[in-house]
Amino acid sequence: MVETENIYFNSQELWAKIRNISPEALILHEKELTSPKINVCMVFCPLYAHGELSDSKIIFPPEKIPDSRVAGKFEAYMPVIYSMQKYLKDFGGGINLMAVFANKGVILSDEPQDKHKEALVYHAELYKNAMNELSKTLEIPVNFYDYESLEVNFPQFYNPQKAFIPENIYIEPEVRPESQMIFALNQYFGDHCSIEDNKTNRKVVKSILQFKNTSFEAAFWLIAGYLAFDPKIPDLIGENGVYLVSERADSLFWISKLTSTLDKLTRVQVKAT
Repeated sequence: MVETENIYFNSQELWAKIRNISPEALILHEKELTSPKINVCMVFCPLYAHGELSDSKIIFPPEKIPDSRVAGKFEAYMPVIYSMQKYLKDFGGGINLMAVFANKGVILSDEPQDKHKEALVYHAELYKNAMNELSKTLEIPVNFYDYESLEVNFPQFYNPQKAFIPENIYIEPEVRPESQMIFALNQYFGDHCSIEDNKTNRKVVKSILQFKNTSFEAAFWLIAGYLAFDPKIPDLIGENGVYLVSERADSLFWISKLTSTLDKLTRVQVKAT
């Protein structure tokens, strides 16, 4: 690979390339990247079986990534990664990929058993194999992590049908549900996370509460699962980094707005099928 002068690298052209390959992509906090060598983080969900969120199950061997209801999230990442890498290589740069497997906060309507933990290990291997192939094809270095190795402090499984708010959390009875949720999350995370009770954040919480008739308790754990990991991202990718995120529901994108952790981080949001 021939090194070229970084002065010719233009972040705005990179964002335009992403929008061209994925017209529905939303790029937040666009900034002028300092180098064409970019750290990119993307998170992979456990391979959930097809079905409703309230009856969530995870698939078992020998099924593959395309058999999961979250396959569209994985597929949505690929055109963006290909487009970014192709553009950056022209300037002597490229992607350094941080692939993270979410093996905590797993939504499971069954009672957790050893077979579920074994399935998560299997899912991680499927993603690792896919990332190794991507690395060979595009000459991208890949670092593979999971929530456990990154010390994300969160339960491994929760049941959306039997979810409950921890007993030590006080729910204010005389305020709207969105404010109740913000107050409860602030108690749960303490200094780790501080959510302001304002119009924007209440709107985000309301959208989650209305997501497929999600109960207050299930919504609490769904939001908390994102917030438990979000603060790790800036340190993981550094100043010249991009967070590439894919979701099936628009409301899930906006959980990242609840704290200031990702305020200055460039984030590429790609809608999954």
